Amino acid sequence: MRTFRPFYVGIFLLVLIFGSIGSIAKAVEHPEGQVVEQPVFEDPGILVVDLFFSPGSSLGRHTHFDPAVVHVLSGSLTVVIADGDRRTLTSGDALIIPARRVHTSSNDGVMPSKVRLIILKTPLMGQPRGI
Repeated sequence: MRTFRPFYVGIFLLVLIFGSIGSIAKAVEHPEGQVVEQPVFEDPGILVVDLFFSPGSSLGRHTHFDPAVVHVLSGSLTVVIADGDRRTLTSGDALIIPARRVHTSSNDGVMPSKVRLIILKTPLMGQPRGI
């Protein structure tokens, strides 16, 4: 009798989950002036969230307890870090935001933006947390 290894079961579940999420992602609407969050994946070491920014929408001043990578999948995103560093990212661009760095994120363009936020949970900084 052949048994399935946990690795293969894990891969199967990931394909099943990501396949379902892909179909849900297509249905996300962009309410005017709002940012919509859609979880993609989470485990003890990483959190992946897709953010949909409608034109003119913004996430006010905030911080993440852990380091984060912002990857623009479509449209554009302006990130302003508290030290005055201002970056406008376009499709394909990525930016690393250090842990606990105050920043804002906004879509100053005329088209909706899709951004993938990847938070690298670091147990050395405390208990794993969300966004």
